[in-house]
Amino acid sequence: MYVSIVILTVLAWAARERNKVWQSEETLWLDTAQKSPLKVRPRVQLANAYQSEQRYSDALREFREAEGLSSSQPNFDRTSLRQTIGSDIAITLIQMGQFDKAAQVALPLWNEFPGYPKIGASLAAIALYQRKPQAAIDIIDASLKVVEERRWNTQGTDGGYLLQIKAESFKMLQNCDQALALYRMAATVDPDLAVTAAHTPPTCP
Repeated sequence: MYVSIVILTVLAWAARERNKVWQSEETLWLDTAQKSPLKVRPRVQLANAYQSEQRYSDALREFREAEGLSSSQPNFDRTSLRQTIGSDIAITLIQMGQFDKAAQVALPLWNEFPGYPKIGASLAAIALYQRKPQAAIDIIDASLKVVEERRWNTQGTDGGYLLQIKAESFKMLQNCDQALALYRMAATVDPDLAVTAAHTPPTCP
């Protein structure tokens, strides 16, 4: 249950970021990727479309293709793409129930980019799957510090999603008061999460 909620939280986070820039459909990105087979962005957007449709194997394939193409990008883009595409691959593997493979992707990235929020969210989901809520909390705290310091182009509102995941971790610890406080804090950080926080009070397992 906890992992599913965390995955939904991360996906909602990613979807909102995509919608800031793109408002399109799978057919458009499939056509664009076919016409520009060496470009990274169309592959990523096509993978996002497949992911939204729960076509996880197709999404993973396109993310992997994008990952391979990213090595030819300028250094700055290469770093950014490695962070984002690596996070997307880990999340997709978690959605497929392949937690060990997700960890194999996420852990090296975490060591390279410690605290990177979406990688942290993936590792937190894995920790919750392993019934290790305190480990998940420690990971999220490291990511929250990165958001606070605005490293790697993170946004202040990213902390809202991280706080929601941290709330789920406290639910697993059966600390409902702390979980509810974190839901409310998430809504303060990101008003778009207010409805979720107000209408989804934590229920201890």
